[in-house]
Amino acid sequence: QNVEFSYIQGYLGNYLYDGARDTIEIEFLEKWRRGNVYFADPKVYLYVTNSFGLPTRSVVNVFDVYTLDGQILQLQSPLLTNGGLDFVYPSLDEVGQVKTQTIVLHKDNSNIAEILGANPLAVDYDIDALTNPDSNTAIRGFLTDSSYYRFQVEVELPVYGQASDFAVTDTFDFNPASLTDISAAEIKLVAENELPIGMAVQVYLADEQGVLDSLFDQHTFLIEPAEVDASGYPTEPRKTTTYVPIEGVRLQHLLAARMLILDAAFNTTDAGQVPVRMNFYQGTRISAGMKAKF
Repeated sequence: QNVEFSYIQGYLGNYLYDGARDTIEIEFLEKWRRGNVYFADPKVYLYVTNSFGLPTRSVVNVFDVYTLDGQILQLQSPLLTNGGLDFVYPSLDEVGQVKTQTIVLHKDNSNIAEILGANPLAVDYDIDALTNPDSNTAIRGFLTDSSYYRFQVEVELPVYGQASDFAVTDTFDFNPASLTDISAAEIKLVAENELPIGMAVQVYLADEQGVLDSLFDQHTFLIEPAEVDASGYPTEPRKTTTYVPIEGVRLQHLLAARMLILDAAFNTTDAGQVPVRMNFYQGTRISAGMKAKF
């Protein structure tokens, strides 16, 4: 007959608890096409919640960073790889309590700056928990029928870094029905940018058969990055005015297009050569107008 316990105390031996594998995807990079982006001081936060009343240690099976160029880079830190991380746990006088701890991996205690700093795509991790890892039979612990542990991972990519020709691409449906009566047009774009990051754009006109034409003769900076001081903080906004004439063959291709393919390349100030800082108070204002001839 099976016996179920609600509480057990003593030396409870070694048991490996499966923490399950998980992946953190860095979604804003998913449309990347070329170029580089570098985060100056990334961090990884490890949150441990534990109500096991006995020594428990992490067993790191996998902790890898996948990069946009196809590399798989392994996390290295003495906090995790030199035997594992010992969890805080409740004592025999603290039955029913839950202990928590936070571990921060940063550039001074790991290689996180190298593996997360440049073009990260995802973080893949699999961390288990081993009870009584030192097999010390003198340590008396406890478990209840509600004991548990939880291991959570959080990635912090600060808005401090640099980008060089970091390009993304996207495709949009296009219906030129409202433009069929015009014989020529000119679009005016005005951008006032407080951010230390600019954007060069090319827009391809396409139909079901492929690309027909492009909106610009070459990639054109529609948004110039703001100037920064020695610490990377923006000092003054940049204003950019762009005129886009549409006539002749290009107008015919625009009217025949059913898709617009956006290819945008981002560069921080000084062509991405120095780290810059951004915050929520900075922004970009864009106004647009069109002059048409019928």
